[in-house]
Amino acid sequence: MSANPSNLINIRPMNLLDLNTVDSLENEVYEYPWSKKIIKDCILYQYNCYVAVKEFYLIGYIIFQIMPSETHILNLTVKEKYRRNGLASEFMELVINESKNRNSNTIILETRKNNNPAINLYKKYNFNKIGIRKNYYQAGEKREDALVYQKILSNCHLD
Repeated sequence: MSANPSNLINIRPMNLLDLNTVDSLENEVYEYPWSKKIIKDCILYQYNCYVAVKEFYLIGYIIFQIMPSETHILNLTVKEKYRRNGLASEFMELVINESKNRNSNTIILETRKNNNPAINLYKKYNFNKIGIRKNYYQAGEKREDALVYQKILSNCHLD
């Protein structure tokens, strides 16, 4: 798919052979991870699923769904030691380009209200906060609200 020659990171479509490694990274990064079944279903139902690989090691992934008028980013994960090196930005560029190519004119996503690195990334790409989803995330015995962000794409090939 894409290779970054400066640090040899390859972004390619996720497949079922990646499932155990993606599941392991999901459990490493998140206190309340997605189940392996959810990840597998995303692959089988042909969501847009990509992994980033560096020297044969899976270091990140993104899962998003492109619908006729809207793209929904569902999961963007980068292994801790590879953060702040531009990989999340490469994933965002991928989502934006794929959305435009498929005539999707809006991208939405949810994030925890205290996930400042993610919020800063979305602001960098001109996402705007459009709402709050009450009790969206599990947080121990309680639930935590999600901030909803949206980006309107220009120059889509809308018919």
